[in-house]
Amino acid sequence: MPESIADTLAVAAERLTRSGVPNAQREATALWAAVLDVKPGDVWLQRAAAPPAPAAAHFWGALERRSTGVPFPYAVGRAGFRSLELRCDARALIPRPETEGLVDLVLAWAGMRDAGNGMRGIAADVGTGCGCIALSLAAEGTFDRVIAVERSPEAAALARVNVALVRPRTPVEIREGDWLCAAARSWRTRRT
Repeated sequence: MPESIADTLAVAAERLTRSGVPNAQREATALWAAVLDVKPGDVWLQRAAAPPAPAAAHFWGALERRSTGVPFPYAVGRAGFRSLELRCDARALIPRPETEGLVDLVLAWAGMRDAGNGMRGIAADVGTGCGCIALSLAAEGTFDRVIAVERSPEAAALARVNVALVRPRTPVEIREGDWLCAAARSWRTRRT
């Protein structure tokens, strides 16, 4: 059993190298940082310390998943998106950095539409997956509410976990169903 975090990382890097993971030392450090929710530089500063048992157990599980080819966010169980840290697993796709630009476009468009008249409106995220777009709009926008539609019950359950984790100031409603039909229920009921 490794006696220090540095020893743990060396063993992990060897395992990742054997598995064909590129930049194995950096990957091992990133896994440890993600497990402890610290920056990789903090891992380096703490390298002489003994690894805490609960964190080490979680790390070895993440390492096992990563060394079998599981993508990093699935291996550690979370992914960053804009200012949010979200739960992430195989129930939904991994949030993509380029999707963050879509949130920028929606927020800019909604800001221009507001023009100070107080009409904030409803945002809809169709095919929400883990809820990254809906939650970013709820956390950063000025919408009355955000509706997140997901066809997969498993992905919708993950999105609900993230809503509870983030707790945005704007309400986010997760709806399961056929994409636009589930979103349209809201607008039909508002008109009648």
